[in-house]
Amino acid sequence: MRKRLSKREKRLAWVWAAAIVVGLAALAGFGWWASTWEVWQEKGVLPDEGDAVTAAATGLDSITVDATFDPESKQLTATQTLTLTNRWNETLDAVTLRSYTGAYLSQESSPAATDELFDSCYTSGFSTGGLLLDEARVGGEAVQHAWGDDARTVLTLPVSGQWTPGENITVQLQYHVHIPTCASRFGVAEGLWALGNVFPTLALREDGVWRTDAYISIGDPFLSECANWTVRLTLPR
Repeated sequence: MRKRLSKREKRLAWVWAAAIVVGLAALAGFGWWASTWEVWQEKGVLPDEGDAVTAAATGLDSITVDATFDPESKQLTATQTLTLTNRWNETLDAVTLRSYTGAYLSQESSPAATDELFDSCYTSGFSTGGLLLDEARVGGEAVQHAWGDDARTVLTLPVSGQWTPGENITVQLQYHVHIPTCASRFGVAEGLWALGNVFPTLALREDGVWRTDAYISIGDPFLSECANWTVRLTLPR
């Protein structure tokens, strides 16, 4: 014959059952956390560079970027240093960079503002954004920059003296970038921050001229030399 439990005994039974369930869940959670933490640690360790990668990287130009990202103001501020080698059999008096995001400053030049893409990229109407250059130095000396196109993607900087074949120059840029509300390769939409082509790069030089291909909406128009990049990004936790 079963014994009928009192209300107090039932409450105690429920308390103990709940405690057991919570304890088991905690143990399972700790096991998941420990195994996941091991995976995170493993993912955080970069593999050793292979001989082929090391050989390919030797002698390339170097680009270092220190940037700070502020989502509240939708702005990125950066200091960038490019160490560039004249790899052409000609002496130059200027260097040309590509600063693609300047195209997003205007509706007329934005690659996301075409008739086919406008409504899907600018869901609340056009939003301006892009890189604004605060200061440029070449060889440590401040220089006057010039934009070579209406879309502000071709940035030309004079080189003091002559940039002879095989010679290195150092270009230092200080700039800030306004990030538009735009569902594109550059912009913010639905919590996703896309910073495609946000950092200036050396323009490609072919047949004695700098390539200044238009920054078009569809396809792969971004041509640049390989370089060794170091990017340090400061952002809210």
